[in-house]
Amino acid sequence: MLVRKIRFKLASAILAIYCLFGIGVIIFSGFGSKPFLNLLSYVFVFVLIPAFSTYGVWQRSKKAMTVSLFLFLSQSIRFIGGESWFPYFPPISLGIPFGNFANGQGYLIDFFAISMTIFLACLLWTSLPFNNYNKEI
Repeated sequence: MLVRKIRFKLASAILAIYCLFGIGVIIFSGFGSKPFLNLLSYVFVFVLIPAFSTYGVWQRSKKAMTVSLFLFLSQSIRFIGGESWFPYFPPISLGIPFGNFANGQGYLIDFFAISMTIFLACLLWTSLPFNNYNKEI
């Protein structure tokens, strides 16, 4: 019973750390010659969405869990090489490269993003009203 209550707080804590690392990447990397629109998109995707999701998962909001689920789903497999829209990599990444990076064509499979996607999907599934998982016996 205690584990059921802690799951949302654990997910919220992980999202808060992800958001803080995103802020740290922006502050300590310097702005340099990065285009403003790319920096703005990085702030939106890796700071504002995780911050919104942190509060929403803490409150068990299905909308926030869905937004966070799609964020990590979009980061699970990324194209590496050529021009990237984001000026920096994601704040937390446990990726394994696949493909030929010599020609600038490769993919990064991020196991942190995949595990967060699965964790958030399980939280979302257990919080749906038709699911009998949370009902007391």
